[in-house]
Amino acid sequence: MERAPGFQLPLRVKCRLAGLSLGLGNIAANLAGILVVEILDYAMASPTLRAAAPVLKVVFPAFIAAASLLVASFQIFYERPIRQAFRGMILGQELPAKTLARGRRRLLNAPYVIVLVNLAVWCAAALVFSRAVATVPEARHVATMVAMRAVIIGLITSSAAFFLLDHMIQHRLAIILFPMGGLSRVKGVVKSRLVVRLMALIFTTVIVPFAAVLLTIKASAKAVLMGVRPADVVLERMQTVVVVEAVLFTLTACTLTGLMAMSLRIQLKEIIGVLREVARGRFSRKVVVTSNDEFGFTGDAINEMTKGLLERDLIKETFGKYVSHEVRDEILAGNIPLDGEHKEVTVLFADLRNFTPMVESTPPKEVVGIINSYFKEMSEAVQQQGGLVLQFIGDEIEAVFGAPLALDDHPRRAARAALDMRQRLVSLNQDLTQRGYPPLQHGVGIHSGQALAANIGSPDRLSYALVGDTVNLASRLQGLCKEFSVDVLLSDATAAFLGPEFDLRELPPTMVKGKSEPVRIFALD
Repeated sequence: MERAPGFQLPLRVKCRLAGLSLGLGNIAANLAGILVVEILDYAMASPTLRAAAPVLKVVFPAFIAAASLLVASFQIFYERPIRQAFRGMILGQELPAKTLARGRRRLLNAPYVIVLVNLAVWCAAALVFSRAVATVPEARHVATMVAMRAVIIGLITSSAAFFLLDHMIQHRLAIILFPMGGLSRVKGVVKSRLVVRLMALIFTTVIVPFAAVLLTIKASAKAVLMGVRPADVVLERMQTVVVVEAVLFTLTACTLTGLMAMSLRIQLKEIIGVLREVARGRFSRKVVVTSNDEFGFTGDAINEMTKGLLERDLIKETFGKYVSHEVRDEILAGNIPLDGEHKEVTVLFADLRNFTPMVESTPPKEVVGIINSYFKEMSEAVQQQGGLVLQFIGDEIEAVFGAPLALDDHPRRAARAALDMRQRLVSLNQDLTQRGYPPLQHGVGIHSGQALAANIGSPDRLSYALVGDTVNLASRLQGLCKEFSVDVLLSDATAAFLGPEFDLRELPPTMVKGKSEPVRIFALD
């Protein structure tokens, strides 16, 4: 449930929390490591360690203070570009590209850098504590055990810090610096491969605990052999220590495995959710990419795919505004060749009459609105009969029936479209008259025959066009409409395919430019 607006954190508080997250995560992991040391010391209750206690009480706090100061100073220095990037992104400030890139790189490398720092600190602790214990004669023989235990705790602490920080980055911080994803494309960072993380998990939860138990057993055996404590007491104490270690390591294994499982589950759920949307034909949702591992790469790939599908869908829908869905689907499916073919088609030309005076006497925006309304109605009439609007030329429409999708009855479809255009023009004129505009008139010419259909144009711009005498004659017939005072003229080639449902009136044969013989023409009443 979303927070009420009154409980939203201020942006500057969000900036500070984001900047402190990495440091707090590392502190939490190291405090857990120190707590484990104290628990193990209490469980062992070794007289040898009690003998070295006065020295360790001085060395241990001093080392912790010095190490904490050193690590904190390093983290403040290392995380400064990250905090700058956080502040800029959260507050909506425009950051220099170099600053943002640097902050992103350091954020992605942070878990690995902090692991190295933690290992170095715990290895130093192993050296310092073992040397301190070795200064006490009674405890000199357990110095190696103290050093090994510090190394083991350091390995677990570093691993815990890695998985904790990796989880925080993926699900809290990366989304701030990478709102558009693309983590896998960032250069100069360690790739968080899934196999590496699995191997680190196995090493931390299996190999290191096994080594710790072996170390406990070896130390206990050494204590017996050296006669430091009776065998029965050592065995009892060893059992207690092993149980404590098993509990601690089990809790650690469950925590780290849970963090990793949660991370994988969240990413898989996000990817599956987007893929389900894609399966339903919805391409607007994007995968929230917050890692640079295989899941992050997959998320980026899915986002690229959905972007392409969304663009294709947009093109498909836009294309569907110019042709019928059937024609559109055939073209997009590659079932219709567009590199040139001769087709038996019917070509229709429609041109507005006496439109120029209206253009000169009417404001431009109103003219555009009127002509767009006309084109809309006429285009719908063409498309409803399976025709394709090839182009708008000024106030003229060129349409074809039978290309690119073949139609057996293309002459009848063109004639029906012309009749529908007539009815639509009547309705459009009624609306224009009510708004105070003069009515529109148009002439429609239709001719059937063979034409060359192809994508024609320059390499940078192509259009689907028809070329040939069929196109020219249809255009000439449209021009003759005014001469014969009719709104639709058909050639005899088109009229021959029309049945009794159409009311045709033959007009005197007419000479047409480009023809050596008179052309038989018919008015469609």
